[in-house]
Amino acid sequence: MALRLAAILTLLAALAQGEIIEDVRTSLAQGDFSAARSQLEAYRAQHGIDPAYLEALSWSARASLSTKQLDQAETYARQTESGSRQMLQHRTLDAEPHLPIALGAAFEVEAEVLEARGQNAQAAVLLRRALATYGSTSIRARLQKNLNLLGLTGQPAPPLSIAEYLGTWPTSLT
Repeated sequence: MALRLAAILTLLAALAQGEIIEDVRTSLAQGDFSAARSQLEAYRAQHGIDPAYLEALSWSARASLSTKQLDQAETYARQTESGSRQMLQHRTLDAEPHLPIALGAAFEVEAEVLEARGQNAQAAVLLRRALATYGSTSIRARLQKNLNLLGLTGQPAPPLSIAEYLGTWPTSLT
């Protein structure tokens, strides 16, 4: 009986974690930042800060960035990063799926906010430090991708090498 109760409680906890992420993402997709914030606060009051909460918070950072609310995006991203680092004192990053998503998004948003403010060098430093710390984890590729994209910003597109084509000769992109 005790084993069955433990299994039910574990299942309910997993469902609650998934629900906060989906609920926040749905509210953000509808442009309802207030509802997303309320959902996060209610979840945190009931469950505390856990990986699912941090992933949901990271979605708020991304949504704020997409609507050019740079200060709010930065705040959410830093809160996500700080909470993630606290969790990493007691577990590895890749122990479960929500924490790497949250931390990777936090670094990505922080770097994009810096880039939007014209602070590309600081964004590159942030991503390089994150790579030095988390380069052997699942977020390495995401960090490297963002560092690569940052280096391409403002650069002309490379010339295309066209060996075969249909119709008229393609025009140059440069």
